[in-house]
Amino acid sequence: MDHALMLFFMNHMAVTSVEHENVQKFLGDPTQHFDLVIAEWILAGIYQAPLIYFSTVEPHWMILSLVDEYLNPSYNGWVVPEVPPFTSGQRVWELLSTIKVAAVRDTYVDNIRKIPN
Repeated sequence: MDHALMLFFMNHMAVTSVEHENVQKFLGDPTQHFDLVIAEWILAGIYQAPLIYFSTVEPHWMILSLVDEYLNPSYNGWVVPEVPPFTSGQRVWELLSTIKVAAVRDTYVDNIRKIPN
């Protein structure tokens, strides 16, 4: 699956889930208090409570960049059938894939959140 398409679907699922009427009632209820939230990492910015985020996939640069710097794309494979050590061509491919996904995330997906409904 194309990385950009996967990002779009992940964002769509998160937004659709959070905007659901029942979820909005629950989250908007001022009597509710969250001591701790355990949620998929993509929902990390929603709650005003300590958050333990988890991922159902192997840690990759997008997840780890939330807590640290980007990983070196030459040495970490992200959803690719090859395993390190990579050839020079595979390293270039990983770098280009990382740049593409970061650009799509930082422009297209982030701008979707800014569009008023």
